[in-house]
Amino acid sequence: MKNTFEKSERICSKKTINALFSSSSGFYEYPFRIIYKIVEKKENSIQILITVPKKNIKKSVTRNRIKRLIREAYRIHKHNLTNLFESKNQTLGIVIIYTSKATESFNLIERKIILSLQRLENDYS
Repeated sequence: MKNTFEKSERICSKKTINALFSSSSGFYEYPFRIIYKIVEKKENSIQILITVPKKNIKKSVTRNRIKRLIREAYRIHKHNLTNLFESKNQTLGIVIIYTSKATESFNLIERKIILSLQRLENDYS
């Protein structure tokens, strides 16, 4: 299996984004707030949106670095969740919101992404 993160795996549609934020489930796993919902079937089984609020992290360089770290951790560990939703023939929309006011290390971000993906997997198993 390839460890890629393609454009088709990202949520770009405003309609999908509004649907996720208006009526969906979520949980908090420091430093993330995870919002998720089954959305209409797309070509991929999971679509993701990553946000780092300007209110918490002022410098754009730092915000972009945090987003890169989150994308990398997700890209490496997404396979179990992807396989689950491909077998169910559904698409899961996920929003990851970074809530910390400090820059966390990659090790912490990776551990928390793994825990979040496992929790999502358990919710839909």
